[in-house]
Amino acid sequence: MSGRRVDVRELGRFMTLGLVVIGLGLGANAVGIELLHLPPSGSYAISLAIQLLAGFALNRWVVFRGQRRPLGSTLLGYGAANVAFRLADWAAFIALTSGLGMYWLAAHVINASLFFLLKYVGYRVVFLAATRTAGTHE
Repeated sequence: MSGRRVDVRELGRFMTLGLVVIGLGLGANAVGIELLHLPPSGSYAISLAIQLLAGFALNRWVVFRGQRRPLGSTLLGYGAANVAFRLADWAAFIALTSGLGMYWLAAHVINASLFFLLKYVGYRVVFLAATRTAGTHE
C-alpha cells in the first residue's frame, strides 16, 4: 500500500478500535463527573489521558501492524502527535460545556466525531513513518 492511499481495512480497524477507545473515555468521563463529582474539564482531561494510552496500544498492535521500531520511540512520536489533537479536543470540550452550556455527554460525542478523521490521518503518518524508519515496507 502506498503511504498516501487509504487502506479501507486499516480505516475499518481504526474505526472499530476507535469506538472501543471512545467507550473507555466516555466511561471514565462519566465516572469522573457523575460519581466522583469532578469538574467536567478535569474529568475530561483524565478521560483523554486514558484514551491516549489505550489508543496507542491498539493502534500499534492492531491497526498499524508490523512495528519494529522500539516501543519507547514510537510512543514518543505518537504522544507528540497526540498532544495537539488532545489539547484542541479539550479546548473544544471546555468551549462547548462552559462556554455554550452544553451537557457533557453531548460535547463528548461531538468531539469524538469531529476529531476522528484528523487523528486517523495524523496517527497514520506516525506509525507508517515508524515502519519505514525501521526498514520495512508495506
